[in-house]
Amino acid sequence: MNDHLIISSRGELILFNLTPLNNIDYTIYDPHHNPLITKKLCGDRVLNFYATIDDKNVIHLISLMESGQLNYFIFKDDNWSKAVISKFNFKSNIYNNMLFFLEGNNINLFYDYANLINSKLWTIQHVVGDSNTWKKSNVINFIADKNTYSFHLDKDSFGTIHLLYSSNNKDGYQIYHTFYSSLAEKWNQPPYHVSNFSTNNIFPYLFVDSKDNLHGLWLEGKIDENTLKYFQFSSSSKEGYQWRQINIPYVSNCNHRPIMIEENGILKIIYSHTNCISFLYSSDYGKSWFKGDTLDVNNAEIKLVKITGNLLNIRNTKINYAYCTTKNALQFYFIDAFNPLDNESSPTKPLNTNILSKQFLSNDHNKEIQLKDDDYSESQEEIKALLLEISNSQKTMEKDIQRIIKLLGEYKPSFLHKLFGSSK
Repeated sequence: MNDHLIISSRGELILFNLTPLNNIDYTIYDPHHNPLITKKLCGDRVLNFYATIDDKNVIHLISLMESGQLNYFIFKDDNWSKAVISKFNFKSNIYNNMLFFLEGNNINLFYDYANLINSKLWTIQHVVGDSNTWKKSNVINFIADKNTYSFHLDKDSFGTIHLLYSSNNKDGYQIYHTFYSSLAEKWNQPPYHVSNFSTNNIFPYLFVDSKDNLHGLWLEGKIDENTLKYFQFSSSSKEGYQWRQINIPYVSNCNHRPIMIEENGILKIIYSHTNCISFLYSSDYGKSWFKGDTLDVNNAEIKLVKITGNLLNIRNTKINYAYCTTKNALQFYFIDAFNPLDNESSPTKPLNTNILSKQFLSNDHNKEIQLKDDDYSESQEEIKALLLEISNSQKTMEKDIQRIIKLLGEYKPSFLHKLFGSSK
């Protein structure tokens, strides 16, 4: 996955991608998601890169070059600057996945590497630093083939970094979870085994929703014969702080990594088959799931892009990755937040005109909404009855107060009158 979409607070969309010649290009899109201009950031050959944006609209991009240099690009005040922050040892090691994110003034960089002599034993490294100091630590060792999507990261509202990764053992690839406390500055050990034993599990995906619930997705089986699996780790003490499998509608033979997003409190699992793309949705944060619609697509035109943006700070909305197409214009599948803007609309108001992001709700979900409406009506009646009771109590209290005032006026020689009454 070598496509990264940056969204500024002004609504600018910039898509970075790795070209067939292993150069980094980026395309700027207008509010209708039409491409305006494509520019070249780096003409040297790149093995991997990762891009993000901070709350001041400064773009940060880290790239691993074929020369072994780890370059750090910053786009600020309409200018790019570059610095070499490290030199990787390609004579002894091979490197695979790489990602990073910003936490205040710190950069958290993650990558995995293996020694050429034992190329199946990989190590995930975590590098934390600012412009002056850097601290490197090994997170975990795991066994995997080269060029596999072995780990995935997300963080919660407390700044805790969660890691979901797969490691190969005698029963196939197994899924594990561990986390990093930014306060204690250490990783939890040992990792927790999540997936079912005696099964092979590929394409792990981790998502932390706006309520700090952890969601794990992966494919159980092989790349050409698999079943979508969903596990949840609840942040509630009532549910025991543990991973548990949740039943979802049967989905088989996905041909790429499934992803999860949250929009207005609705969770969606988006997945692709051969020449089609579909989604599941949940309105109760993963307790129950329903099937959405399926769209016919050309798999060769679908892109999985990493999303980072300052327009995503919407309540109960979180989008880390998205499936989209860049043919003719940038269009997203089953995501309402990224609908293009109409000429007559407000520059900040998205319109539901993009067929690729329209929600198609099943009859089961319509029944669910009807039940919720009935519950809402009952709640309204209870509230009306409570307000009426409070109103009647208030009227009774007012009558008692008037009666007390009348009695005090009639009996002035009382103790209260001596304390608070006027002197004669």
